[in-house]
Amino acid sequence: MSRRESSSSNQTTTPPFNGFAFRPDLPAGQIPTAVAAADFNGDGKLDWAVSNGQDNTIWIYLGNGDGTSALPTILPITGVSPTWVIQTDLNGDGKPDLVVAEVDSLTVGVFLGNGDGTFKAEVEYSVPAPPLYLVADDFTGDGKVDIAVGMIGSTASGPVAVLPGDGHGHLGAALYTPDPIPRRVTG
Repeated sequence: MSRRESSSSNQTTTPPFNGFAFRPDLPAGQIPTAVAAADFNGDGKLDWAVSNGQDNTIWIYLGNGDGTSALPTILPITGVSPTWVIQTDLNGDGKPDLVVAEVDSLTVGVFLGNGDGTFKAEVEYSVPAPPLYLVADDFTGDGKVDIAVGMIGSTASGPVAVLPGDGHGHLGAALYTPDPIPRRVTG
């Protein structure tokens, strides 16, 4: 498959493959690790956030509704080495917030969304082991969004902690069960 240079820019394009055209790469920070999508600026078009593990940033792309976006806004994080980013509404205001796992600082960072594509300053929450993955849901049954954190452990399964949400954008101390002892099921 041949590649050609666009005469109007320095972006590389590729001819269609089975009806699909390949897009030029979008810029991102160093070592992009995860992507979360939501309408961050309230214009009805999907936007996305990319966590970047080496330069400790989240790049916010405001979508144009056609698969393209404006140049990204870069959010520095205070934690170290983001591995995962999710969007959820932690404070119930209808605006997407970002939650990021920061593996080398043993923290989970929260950026509350302003609804215009910008975010408030990060607030960090400690977890008992290096966080890798995040899931948002009501794990405590109180009607408020909580964050489950999959962490690096000493066994193949690894520990999980839940950071309970208060419904106002804050998370409580980790509810944590150490690594379970792996057991073989026989029968």
